[in-house]
Amino acid sequence: MKDLWAYAEDPILTASHKIHPVFGMITQMLDNKDYFGYEIRDKNDTYLEQGKQVLNYLGEQYKPFSIRNLEQRKKAGDSFLEQMQSFVGITPAPKYITNTDIQKKIEKRFNEVYGNQTKTLDQKQKDEIKKHLKELYKSDPDEYEKQSQEALQSGVLTKRMLDAVEDTTPTDIKLFKRLPKTDKDILKSQMSESQRERYLFGNNDVVEKVKLQKKELESQLEDLRTRYSISKDEAEKEKLSKSAQEVSEQLAELKKNPILIEVQKKTNEKTKTTKEIQKEMGIDKTKKKVVTN
Repeated sequence: MKDLWAYAEDPILTASHKIHPVFGMITQMLDNKDYFGYEIRDKNDTYLEQGKQVLNYLGEQYKPFSIRNLEQRKKAGDSFLEQMQSFVGITPAPKYITNTDIQKKIEKRFNEVYGNQTKTLDQKQKDEIKKHLKELYKSDPDEYEKQSQEALQSGVLTKRMLDAVEDTTPTDIKLFKRLPKTDKDILKSQMSESQRERYLFGNNDVVEKVKLQKKELESQLEDLRTRYSISKDEAEKEKLSKSAQEVSEQLAELKKNPILIEVQKKTNEKTKTTKEIQKEMGIDKTKKKVVTN
Protein backbone atom coordinates (compact mmCIF):
# COMPACT_ATOMS: atom_id res chain seq x y z
CA MET A 1 0.00 0.00 0.00
CA LYS A 2 2.83 2.41 0.87
CA ASP A 3 4.47 1.67 -2.48
CA LEU A 4 1.25 2.56 -4.33
CA TRP A 5 1.11 5.90 -2.51
CA ALA A 6 4.78 6.52 -3.27
CA TYR A 7 4.37 5.77 -6.99
CA ALA A 8 1.36 8.08 -7.12
CA GLU A 9 3.31 10.92 -5.48
CA ASP A 10 6.63 10.58 -7.34
CA PRO A 11 6.84 7.60 -9.73
CA ILE A 12 10.35 8.34 -11.07
CA LEU A 13 11.99 8.77 -7.67
CA THR A 14 10.16 5.75 -6.25
CA ALA A 15 11.19 3.56 -9.19
CA SER A 16 14.82 4.61 -8.74
CA HIS A 17 14.65 3.55 -5.09
CA LYS A 18 13.26 0.14 -6.06
CA ILE A 19 16.22 -0.67 -8.32
CA HIS A 20 18.67 -3.13 -6.79
CA PRO A 21 20.29 -1.51 -3.72
CA VAL A 22 23.80 -2.01 -5.13
CA PHE A 23 23.11 0.41 -8.00
CA GLY A 24 21.74 2.97 -5.57
CA MET A 25 24.81 2.66 -3.35
CA ILE A 26 27.18 3.05 -6.28
CA THR A 27 25.37 6.20 -7.42
CA GLN A 28 25.42 7.67 -3.93
CA MET A 29 29.11 6.86 -3.44
CA LEU A 30 30.00 8.48 -6.77
CA ASP A 31 28.01 11.57 -5.78
CA ASN A 32 29.41 11.36 -2.23
CA LYS A 33 25.91 11.98 -0.89
CA ASP A 34 23.59 9.55 0.86
CA TYR A 35 19.80 9.28 0.63
CA PHE A 36 19.32 12.03 3.24
CA GLY A 37 21.72 14.48 1.58
CA TYR A 38 24.73 13.99 3.90
CA GLU A 39 28.21 13.47 2.48
CA ILE A 40 29.45 9.89 2.78
CA ARG A 41 33.08 10.83 3.33
CA ASP A 42 34.86 14.05 4.20
CA LYS A 43 37.25 14.83 1.34
CA ASN A 44 39.39 16.90 3.71
CA ASP A 45 40.11 13.90 5.97
CA THR A 46 42.98 11.46 5.52
CA TYR A 47 42.50 8.51 3.19
CA LEU A 48 42.35 6.23 6.24
CA GLU A 49 39.53 8.26 7.81
CA GLN A 50 37.67 8.44 4.50
CA GLY A 51 37.95 4.65 4.22
CA LYS A 52 36.38 4.26 7.67
CA GLN A 53 33.58 6.64 6.73
CA VAL A 54 32.81 4.63 3.57
CA LEU A 55 32.76 1.38 5.57
CA ASN A 56 30.34 2.96 8.07
CA TYR A 57 28.09 3.95 5.17
CA LEU A 58 28.19 0.44 3.67
CA GLY A 59 27.46 -1.08 7.06
CA GLU A 60 24.30 1.04 7.35
CA GLN A 61 23.15 0.02 3.87
CA TYR A 62 23.35 -3.70 4.63
CA LYS A 63 21.62 -3.38 7.99
CA PRO A 64 18.21 -5.16 7.88
CA PHE A 65 15.20 -2.86 7.62
CA SER A 66 13.71 -4.40 10.76
CA ILE A 67 16.79 -3.34 12.74
CA ARG A 68 16.75 0.16 11.22
CA ASN A 69 13.07 0.57 12.05
CA LEU A 70 13.66 -0.70 15.57
CA GLU A 71 16.44 1.85 16.11
CA GLN A 72 14.31 4.67 14.74
CA ARG A 73 11.32 3.79 16.91
CA LYS A 74 13.55 3.44 19.96
CA LYS A 75 15.00 6.91 19.36
CA ALA A 76 11.46 8.25 18.91
CA GLY A 77 10.59 7.01 22.39
CA ASP A 78 8.06 4.38 21.26
CA SER A 79 6.95 1.71 23.72
CA PHE A 80 8.56 -1.75 23.78
CA LEU A 81 5.52 -3.27 22.03
CA GLU A 82 5.66 -0.64 19.28
CA GLN A 83 9.39 -1.26 18.83
CA MET A 84 8.82 -5.02 18.46
CA GLN A 85 6.26 -4.38 15.70
CA SER A 86 9.22 -3.55 13.44
CA PHE A 87 10.13 -7.25 13.29
CA VAL A 88 6.77 -8.21 11.80
CA GLY A 89 6.67 -5.39 9.28
CA ILE A 90 4.34 -3.03 11.16
CA THR A 91 5.68 0.49 10.82
CA PRO A 92 4.15 3.99 11.25
CA ALA A 93 2.44 5.42 8.17
CA PRO A 94 4.78 7.65 6.13
CA LYS A 95 4.09 11.38 6.32
CA TYR A 96 3.28 11.61 2.62
CA ILE A 97 0.18 9.47 3.29
CA THR A 98 -1.22 11.54 6.17
CA ASN A 99 -0.12 15.01 4.98
CA THR A 100 -2.64 17.38 3.38
CA ASP A 101 -2.26 18.45 -0.26
CA ILE A 102 -0.84 21.85 0.72
CA GLN A 103 1.65 20.22 3.11
CA LYS A 104 2.83 17.96 0.30
CA LYS A 105 3.24 20.94 -2.02
CA ILE A 106 5.24 22.87 0.60
CA GLU A 107 7.55 19.93 1.25
CA LYS A 108 8.00 19.22 -2.45
CA ARG A 109 8.86 22.85 -3.24
CA PHE A 110 11.22 23.04 -0.25
CA ASN A 111 13.08 19.96 -1.50
CA GLU A 112 13.27 21.46 -5.01
CA VAL A 113 14.81 24.66 -3.63
CA TYR A 114 17.12 23.22 -0.98
CA GLY A 115 17.21 19.45 -1.60
CA ASN A 116 20.31 19.42 -3.80
CA GLN A 117 22.54 20.84 -1.09
CA THR A 118 25.03 18.37 0.39
CA LYS A 119 25.30 18.42 4.18
CA THR A 120 28.62 17.67 5.89
CA LEU A 121 29.35 14.78 8.24
CA ASP A 122 29.76 17.35 11.01
CA GLN A 123 26.25 18.62 10.26
CA LYS A 124 24.98 15.03 10.32
CA GLN A 125 26.41 14.53 13.82
CA LYS A 126 24.82 17.76 15.05
CA ASP A 127 21.47 16.88 13.47
CA GLU A 128 21.49 13.49 15.20
CA ILE A 129 22.24 15.17 18.55
CA LYS A 130 19.45 17.71 17.99
CA LYS A 131 17.01 14.95 17.08
CA HIS A 132 17.93 13.05 20.25
CA LEU A 133 17.53 16.20 22.37
CA LYS A 134 14.17 16.93 20.70
CA GLU A 135 12.85 13.58 21.92
CA LEU A 136 14.23 14.21 25.42
CA TYR A 137 12.62 17.66 25.47
CA LYS A 138 9.24 15.97 24.99
CA SER A 139 9.72 12.92 27.20
CA ASP A 140 12.30 13.74 29.91
CA PRO A 141 12.75 17.49 30.66
CA ASP A 142 15.31 16.92 33.44
CA GLU A 143 17.55 14.76 31.28
CA TYR A 144 17.10 17.20 28.41
CA GLU A 145 18.27 20.08 30.59
CA LYS A 146 21.36 18.13 31.61
CA GLN A 147 22.37 16.95 28.13
CA SER A 148 21.52 20.24 26.40
CA GLN A 149 23.74 22.18 28.80
CA GLU A 150 26.57 19.69 28.22
CA ALA A 151 26.22 20.13 24.46
CA LEU A 152 26.17 23.92 24.87
CA GLN A 153 29.18 24.09 27.18
CA SER A 154 31.23 21.71 25.03
CA GLY A 155 30.53 23.83 21.96
CA VAL A 156 28.85 20.97 20.07
CA LEU A 157 25.65 23.01 19.78
CA THR A 158 24.99 26.75 19.95
CA LYS A 159 22.24 28.57 21.84
CA ARG A 160 20.47 29.18 18.54
CA MET A 161 20.50 25.44 17.79
CA LEU A 162 18.98 24.68 21.20
CA ASP A 163 16.30 27.30 20.61
CA ALA A 164 15.43 25.42 17.41
CA VAL A 165 15.25 22.15 19.38
CA GLU A 166 12.77 23.71 21.82
CA ASP A 167 10.71 25.29 19.05
CA THR A 168 7.37 23.46 18.88
CA THR A 169 6.31 25.04 15.57
CA PRO A 170 5.08 22.29 13.19
CA THR A 171 7.60 21.25 10.52
CA ASP A 172 5.43 22.28 7.57
CA ILE A 173 5.18 25.84 8.92
CA LYS A 174 8.97 26.00 9.37
CA LEU A 175 9.49 24.81 5.79
CA PHE A 176 6.99 27.35 4.45
CA LYS A 177 8.71 30.23 6.27
CA ARG A 178 12.06 29.34 4.69
CA LEU A 179 10.73 29.39 1.12
CA PRO A 180 11.43 32.38 -1.17
CA LYS A 181 8.66 35.02 -1.23
CA THR A 182 7.61 34.17 -4.80
CA ASP A 183 7.02 30.54 -3.81
CA LYS A 184 5.11 31.60 -0.71
CA ASP A 185 2.81 33.82 -2.79
CA ILE A 186 2.08 31.00 -5.24
CA LEU A 187 1.29 28.57 -2.42
CA LYS A 188 -0.86 31.15 -0.61
CA SER A 189 -3.03 31.50 -3.71
CA GLN A 190 -3.77 27.75 -3.45
CA MET A 191 -4.70 27.84 0.25
CA SER A 192 -8.04 28.12 1.98
CA GLU A 193 -8.65 30.97 4.45
CA SER A 194 -7.87 28.77 7.47
CA GLN A 195 -4.67 27.50 5.82
CA ARG A 196 -3.50 31.04 5.06
CA GLU A 197 -3.99 31.95 8.72
CA ARG A 198 -2.03 28.86 9.79
CA TYR A 199 0.98 29.62 7.59
CA LEU A 200 0.78 33.37 8.03
CA PHE A 201 0.73 33.33 11.83
CA GLY A 202 2.31 29.93 12.45
CA ASN A 203 1.77 28.99 16.08
CA ASN A 204 -1.51 30.58 17.21
CA ASP A 205 -0.28 30.47 20.80
CA VAL A 206 2.53 32.84 19.83
CA VAL A 207 0.07 35.20 18.14
CA GLU A 208 -2.14 35.32 21.21
CA LYS A 209 0.87 35.86 23.46
CA VAL A 210 2.05 38.87 21.44
CA LYS A 211 -1.47 40.33 21.33
CA LEU A 212 -1.77 39.87 25.09
CA GLN A 213 1.56 41.66 25.65
CA LYS A 214 0.30 44.58 23.58
CA LYS A 215 -2.97 44.71 25.52
CA GLU A 216 -1.16 44.64 28.88
CA LEU A 217 1.23 47.44 27.88
CA GLU A 218 -1.66 49.58 26.64
CA SER A 219 -3.48 48.97 29.93
CA GLN A 220 -0.37 49.92 31.93
CA LEU A 221 0.07 53.08 29.89
CA GLU A 222 -3.56 54.10 30.36
CA ASP A 223 -3.32 53.50 34.12
CA LEU A 224 -0.14 55.58 34.43
CA ARG A 225 -1.70 58.46 32.49
CA THR A 226 -4.82 58.38 34.66
CA ARG A 227 -2.79 58.41 37.86
CA TYR A 228 -0.67 61.26 36.47
CA SER A 229 -3.75 63.37 35.68
CA ILE A 230 -5.18 63.12 39.21
CA SER A 231 -1.93 63.33 41.16
CA LYS A 232 -1.04 66.58 42.93
CA ASP A 233 2.42 65.48 44.07
CA GLU A 234 5.06 66.80 41.68
CA ALA A 235 7.60 64.15 42.64
CA GLU A 236 5.05 61.40 42.05
CA LYS A 237 4.00 62.96 38.72
CA GLU A 238 7.62 63.02 37.56
CA LYS A 239 7.99 59.33 38.49
CA LEU A 240 4.73 58.43 36.71
CA SER A 241 5.80 60.39 33.64
CA LYS A 242 9.09 58.52 33.46
CA SER A 243 7.33 55.14 33.84
CA ALA A 244 4.81 56.09 31.15
CA GLN A 245 7.65 56.98 28.78
CA GLU A 246 9.31 53.60 29.36
CA VAL A 247 6.07 51.68 28.76
CA SER A 248 5.36 53.80 25.68
CA GLU A 249 8.78 52.88 24.24
CA GLN A 250 8.17 49.18 24.95
CA LEU A 251 4.80 49.40 23.21
CA ALA A 252 6.31 51.17 20.18
CA GLU A 253 8.96 48.44 19.91
CA LEU A 254 6.38 45.66 20.23
CA LYS A 255 4.30 47.18 17.43
CA LYS A 256 7.25 46.56 15.09
CA ASN A 257 6.75 42.81 15.64
CA PRO A 258 5.93 41.20 12.23
CA ILE A 259 3.11 39.20 13.83
CA LEU A 260 1.33 42.36 15.04
CA ILE A 261 1.90 44.05 11.70
CA GLU A 262 0.21 41.14 9.90
CA VAL A 263 -2.63 41.04 12.45
CA GLN A 264 -3.25 44.77 11.97
CA LYS A 265 -3.08 44.40 8.20
CA LYS A 266 -5.65 41.60 8.33
CA THR A 267 -7.88 43.67 10.64
CA ASN A 268 -7.69 46.63 8.25
CA GLU A 269 -8.65 44.39 5.32
CA LYS A 270 -11.69 43.07 7.23
CA THR A 271 -12.71 46.61 8.23
CA LYS A 272 -12.40 47.78 4.65
CA THR A 273 -14.52 44.87 3.42
CA THR A 274 -17.19 45.59 6.05
CA LYS A 275 -17.36 49.26 5.02
CA GLU A 276 -17.66 48.28 1.36
CA ILE A 277 -20.56 45.93 2.15
CA GLN A 278 -22.28 48.64 4.22
CA LYS A 279 -21.85 51.13 1.40
CA GLU A 280 -23.30 48.68 -1.15
CA MET A 281 -26.29 48.05 1.14
CA GLY A 282 -26.79 51.77 1.74
CA ILE A 283 -26.16 51.50 5.49
CA ASP A 284 -25.03 54.66 7.27
CA LYS A 285 -23.30 53.27 10.38
CA THR A 286 -23.10 56.64 12.12
CA LYS A 287 -26.90 57.02 11.97
CA LYS A 288 -27.48 53.26 12.39
CA LYS A 289 -30.16 53.19 9.73
CA VAL A 290 -30.59 52.52 6.05
CA VAL A 291 -30.03 55.64 3.99
CA THR A 292 -33.05 56.56 1.87
CA ASN A 293 -33.07 58.97 -1.03
